[in-house]
Amino acid sequence: KGEQLNGGLAVRMIQMLEDGFPIEPMVAFMENLFSNPSKRAVTELYSFLEKNNLPITPDGHFLAYKKVRDNYMDCYSGTFDNSVGKVCEMERNQVNDDKNQTCSAGLHFCSEGYLNHFGGERVVILKINPRDVVSIPTDYNNTKGRTCRYEVVGEGVNGLEAVEKFTALRPDFILLDITMPEMDGLTALREIKKIDP
Repeated sequence: KGEQLNGGLAVRMIQMLEDGFPIEPMVAFMENLFSNPSKRAVTELYSFLEKNNLPITPDGHFLAYKKVRDNYMDCYSGTFDNSVGKVCEMERNQVNDDKNQTCSAGLHFCSEGYLNHFGGERVVILKINPRDVVSIPTDYNNTKGRTCRYEVVGEGVNGLEAVEKFTALRPDFILLDITMPEMDGLTALREIKKIDP
């Protein structure tokens, strides 16, 4: 689209190529990102993703986390059902786009680094299209964000759970973050390959 590619994402794409990984997910991610109507949100999202190293899905979305109540309802209002398979959305113009207003209107997501700073009994995994991100608040060192839409795609937060879920569910593919508590993503991958080479 004739737009300059952010340095951190360019480096990530080059590293993926050098390591023999397909870059199509990153290309799809960039296409989705450049369809975000807010230049400010695009710039803020670059920083968020560089800092938090979140996984990119094959269709160019990214995965993030959210803490919810034990019944899967959101912690703040108790009105959004965050059960696996649900899509939560609200009008984009109802989401606060001011990064300096740290607790405000919008559908919230975070990196692993923010999870210990917020209440809730369960951790769900969200799939977010970069075009739907509205702002990345400046508090907590850019570890959380606001969006107008996400899909809840899983539950759990560490490599040990990933291995257990793989064993139980036997999915066709699995996305792992490299840095996770309990067991990192690379160790989890080695364990999964022992189960299903």
